Amino acid sequence: MLIAEQIDFCHATRHTPIVVPQKPTHPATPLKNVEGDFGQFTNFVRRLVAVPHSEIKAKLDAEKRAKTRKRKAASRASHAKD
Repeated sequence: MLIAEQIDFCHATRHTPIVVPQKPTHPATPLKNVEGDFGQFTNFVRRLVAVPHSEIKAKLDAEKRAKTRKRKAASRASHAKD
């Protein structure tokens, strides 16, 4: 019959140091872009929401009128060739 030897695990791991050196968590120089992508997005949305609805509506109506004028002019030009 084999008798198992007793192993002292507490003393077996003494080769590892108690304090492990770690990398610094903060960068050495501060980043230039402190806001980041979320800050840029927030600023964009604030500027977008600040535009009054009447101004947006006026520009859309002007574009719509310009498109209908182009279509009417194009249809008249095609009839003139016949």
